[in-house]
Amino acid sequence: MFSENQEDVFVWEMKGGTVKGQALTPLHKNVALAAKDDPKLYELLALVEVIRLNREEEQDIAMEKLKELMIL
Repeated sequence: MFSENQEDVFVWEMKGGTVKGQALTPLHKNVALAAKDDPKLYELLALVEVIRLNREEEQDIAMEKLKELMIL
């Protein structure tokens, strides 16, 4: 996570979810379900969401991490 401020916690809505935060509209309605049991997919989709939030400093970090993950 990029921030430890509880106001900066963003979540995909999911029935039975355990984390509370500001709801994000996912790229697809099944994003949370697909990423639930796949840590690598979760990481990739979470990084995409950071970019979508449009916060310049965090976007730069997310872009670099995505580039690293795509090369591996």
